[in-house]
Amino acid sequence: PPPRERGSIVVPDTDPTPPRPVVRLAGARATLERGARRVVLSRDEPIAVTVVGRDRDGGMGRARVAIKARLTCRSASGEPATRPFVRYVPPPQVVRIRISPGTRTRTELRRTVTQRFDADDCIGGALERFSGQAWADITNASGLDATSKHIHFASG
Repeated sequence: PPPRERGSIVVPDTDPTPPRPVVRLAGARATLERGARRVVLSRDEPIAVTVVGRDRDGGMGRARVAIKARLTCRSASGEPATRPFVRYVPPPQVVRIRISPGTRTRTELRRTVTQRFDADDCIGGALERFSGQAWADITNASGLDATSKHIHFASG
């Protein structure tokens, strides 16, 4: 961000406070301390998961959307099958997230991922239903991580 942009901060030498994660899905909201109700979703519509990470006193380094699901599929021959599904955006990496002190960075990062579960995920079969969970995985500029409580979801 430019030197005086609103919503930005100069990364301090140390930041002992963790960032604050929020995840939203279909009107439900979960945070670091508070979970959310189970959400029933349409099997035919994509889901949109939004993650927000905030660190007003130290700045943000990364906001990741995490989705884990179990798909129930039916093969062309009628056999049921369960398939796992995992998606992280951005994908996991070995590098530690850390922004050099003195660098200006944002105090809030936001990311939305849209995911459609369909027959392609069933490898030639038909999708019958899905269930899973979504959560926020965030890291502040000093490398401190925080994870929100999970929002559990299922197709209706």
